[in-house]
Amino acid sequence: MTVRGVAAKAATGRQGPYGATPARGDQPQPGHTTRIPWRRALLNRTFIGCFIAYFAQNALAAIIFTWLPSYFENALGFSAKAAGSLFGLPSALGIVALITTGAVTDRLLRTGVTSRRARGLLGGACLTSAGILLTCLPLIHTPLPAIALLMLGHGISVTVNTLANPAVAELVPPAQRAGILGVFSGLSVTAGIASPIITGRLLDRAATPPRLSTITEFPCCEGFPIR
Repeated sequence: MTVRGVAAKAATGRQGPYGATPARGDQPQPGHTTRIPWRRALLNRTFIGCFIAYFAQNALAAIIFTWLPSYFENALGFSAKAAGSLFGLPSALGIVALITTGAVTDRLLRTGVTSRRARGLLGGACLTSAGILLTCLPLIHTPLPAIALLMLGHGISVTVNTLANPAVAELVPPAQRAGILGVFSGLSVTAGIASPIITGRLLDRAATPPRLSTITEFPCCEGFPIR
């Protein structure tokens, strides 16, 4: 799939508005490249809020990918074969949520809605809803409703990928966007290192299978402000 993606990009990819070569009269003069201090960018409330949201969602994703089969087997009573078959359902809904949220956000921006509302308020609403849904998961012990709630909660939570990265990119000029997005992603994905280990230790101490759902699906979702 990677080779196909690279081939498609090489054949059809074009420079976007931020990477396009400026016209001759628009060439920046040496020494006049617009930049802002990294300290200012990294301590911006939008960056910090997006980082908290993205870090939490990465922790949630790592927990789900590691412990979801155990949850299906021990808490919901599915067989190992059935648990393996159900494993991809949350991610499937996540794909739909990502595409839908991106399309809605782009439409709002084209109609003149500010980025603060299109990305900040929409993103905060999505993550808050996901947190509420996942918080309710331990209260449901019937398999099908629990799976549906899990799919909705996790699926909605991944919308942070669509909303946080463009919000962070807006904080700096084009020349610094690759750098700030690299820092943002690098810091956020560290959540996937510790969260499965911590969850495993908590699960080892769980007295009953229903408690697995409380720990495994801990709702790590936060809204994020946009300046």
